[in-house]
Amino acid sequence: MFIRKAANKISIAKRKPICGIAINDAWYITQSSKHGTCPIYRKWKDMISRSYSSKMHKNNPTYEDCSVCDEWLTFSNFLSWYEANHVDGFDLDKDLKVKGNKIYSPDTCLFVPQEVNRLFADKPSLNRSLPTGVSFHKGTGKYRARISSSHIGLFENQKDAVKAYAQAMDEKIRILICQYPNLKIVLSQYLTGTIKSTDF
Repeated sequence: MFIRKAANKISIAKRKPICGIAINDAWYITQSSKHGTCPIYRKWKDMISRSYSSKMHKNNPTYEDCSVCDEWLTFSNFLSWYEANHVDGFDLDKDLKVKGNKIYSPDTCLFVPQEVNRLFADKPSLNRSLPTGVSFHKGTGKYRARISSSHIGLFENQKDAVKAYAQAMDEKIRILICQYPNLKIVLSQYLTGTIKSTDF
C-alpha cells in the first residue's frame, strides 16, 4: 500500500514537467524506489502521456487528438477531483459522458464499473469498410458479430450482422442501466432504438 511521505526541497527539485506541459505540485513524494508510486499520480501521468506523448501516439494513434484541460495539467487539481469522485473498482472514463469526447476534464470524465468500460472498448474493425462489432469471417464467408470477446453469431450479410450487434448492445446496456441506475442518462444515449429507455 502506498504511503504518502512529505516531499522535501531535494525531491521537489528533481521533478520535471510531464511531457513538457504538466506540473507535479504534490506536497508528498509521488514516486520513489523506496515507497513506490502513488496510484493516483500514475493515473494522472498516464493520462498526460496518452494525450501528449508522441511515443505513445505511435503505438496508440487513437489518442492523437486527445488533450487535457488546463486545470488538470496541475496534479493537485486532478488529485482533488479524483479523491472526491473515485469509486473503488471503477475506471476513469472520458468517452461515455460526452459522445466523441477527446478532452480529459472534470466536466467530461467520470468513474464507471469495469464491465461498462469493457462494453464500449470495442475498436473499429481492421477492415475500415465494416462497422464496429462486425468482421468478415474468411473460413465461412459470413459476417461475424461480437461484443468484446463475446461471440454473437455468423450472418449471411453485413446488414444482419450489424442488426444483431445493435440488439445485443441494447440488451447489455439495458441490463447495465438496471444494475447502475445512476448511469442511466449516460448509457441511454448509446441505445440504438432496438430497446428504448422507456422500456425499463
